[in-house]
Amino acid sequence: MRTGMLAMLLAGVASASPSRAESDLECRTGLGAWQPCRMNVASIGKQWQLQLGQRRIEIRHDGSGQMVLRERQGAPWSPVETKWLSQRILCWGPVCARGNLPLD
Repeated sequence: MRTGMLAMLLAGVASASPSRAESDLECRTGLGAWQPCRMNVASIGKQWQLQLGQRRIEIRHDGSGQMVLRERQGAPWSPVETKWLSQRILCWGPVCARGNLPLD
């Protein structure tokens, strides 16, 4: 799925959803093992975080179609491409989440 299409999907649910949503999922980085994680949506379609144990990964969309990710506070933001691997697995660069993603 193209980033612009994902942004429209995420923005389309903003009025029907609270400004902050949480969801328990499974996540992995690279080809690592799936592990329990939690997605915290600060602003639907714009900003969310994945919490994998003590590790927090932040993801942002700036409205121009650009997605950026950083793996720790203070680290530089890196552009990433968003793609669906299956109906329930969404990846942002090397980071993937699966389960009932709070996108609709």
